[in-house]
Amino acid sequence: MQAIVVSRAAADPAHRAVLKALVGLNWRVTAAVPHRWKRPGRQEPLLTATGEDGGVRIVPITVKTTRGGRPGGAERWDARALRRLFKDVRPDLVHLEAEPTTRVASAVTGMCRAGGLDIPTVLETWESLAPRRSRSLRERANRTRSLSRLSGLIAGSSHAAELIRAEYPRLPTIVIPDAARDIPSSIPARPEERFTIACAGRLIPERGVDLLFHACVTLPCSWSIRVIGTGPEQESLEHLAEQLGIASRVTWHGGLPHSARQVIWPEVDCIAVPSRRTADWVEAKTPLLLEAMSHGVAVVAADTGSLPEVIAEAGIVVPEGDVDSLTQALERLSVARLRHDLGRAARQRVMQHFSPTAIAKQMADGWTRFLGAA
Repeated sequence: MQAIVVSRAAADPAHRAVLKALVGLNWRVTAAVPHRWKRPGRQEPLLTATGEDGGVRIVPITVKTTRGGRPGGAERWDARALRRLFKDVRPDLVHLEAEPTTRVASAVTGMCRAGGLDIPTVLETWESLAPRRSRSLRERANRTRSLSRLSGLIAGSSHAAELIRAEYPRLPTIVIPDAARDIPSSIPARPEERFTIACAGRLIPERGVDLLFHACVTLPCSWSIRVIGTGPEQESLEHLAEQLGIASRVTWHGGLPHSARQVIWPEVDCIAVPSRRTADWVEAKTPLLLEAMSHGVAVVAADTGSLPEVIAEAGIVVPEGDVDSLTQALERLSVARLRHDLGRAARQRVMQHFSPTAIAKQMADGWTRFLGAA
């Protein structure tokens, strides 16, 4: 069986592990990717090389970005190049990593139906908020066209799947989460000194870092916080730490590249994700959480978005916005034995359910199911 995957992320070789694992499951995979991409932390774009990578055929496609547009929705993929690729390869299935509101989703689903191609198309979405009237007319039209043409849909979380099923109950929909990157083969023993808590991600109010600061004030143990990430909320969070008298216990690392984070995780005992949902935001993708879990870092997170289904029984889930419950959970994790047990459980969960091999197996099963229903 043969598939073409249209993927912005796979331009970066570090994001091709699932595609390579699909090759190992006897799928022939061609990745249509942007002709250039940016490595995190670098300004200059890199050109995407044509060729083969781990059995995956890489085909760069020219992508132009409209100034001032929204990410993804403002991208124009070379439609002629995509159509030519589809005609040359004649895949059994086209898999599209793009939200249904985007221009590329509408274009790809349309061309796969037209011109005698009639190729089953699958779309991968993380859309976790109910459709909003604030979207532009173009976005709403793109979404309707894209979803009505699909042979199947892959949702990144159960909540995203429920939203689609409510609107399109006849569209075959399955849930497949993101894969974790670079799961370490082993993890070192952690030092038994001060209890070290990490929080990671863009610093915005919805991340709930202020809740973490308030929760730590009354912790009876010796503790410290390491903040990985930056964002518009940082200045107010620094001021809050000063007001609460905990500034000396907080280390601000800023935005760290993947390689630098791999040095941080072995020094961390626990990662806290006290996110709060708003009308316009919900915790959907959790790459940094999966990264920490793969290093055996114990987890405490809020009962919101995709967090509970990612963590399951391999961590502590507390009510959203409940500072007292967060304090109690952190106090429990300050006991080395419990956090070591939960850290091992977190790592085991990632290896079993979120490794590239595990995600590829779910993807292959989903593709086969969609083709059977097409």
